[in-house]
Amino acid sequence: VDGNYVTLEWGTGKEGEKSMLYNIYSSDDPHAAFPEGWDYEATVNGTQWLTTAGALKKFYCVTATGVTK
Repeated sequence: VDGNYVTLEWGTGKEGEKSMLYNIYSSDDPHAAFPEGWDYEATVNGTQWLTTAGALKKFYCVTATGVTK
């Protein structure tokens, strides 16, 4: 968190040499059932995402959606 912004960063794992797509989800409850209790935020093809910080505490989950060539 930096001021009014939250930056998420993650590694590429075993598929690092390939281009991956990542779905980002958020929730106010870290114990919520996934994906039903989580809100979809965005899909990105990099390993970083920037969003504005809200007044409430949020938790984030990033999932890999597949390999693109």
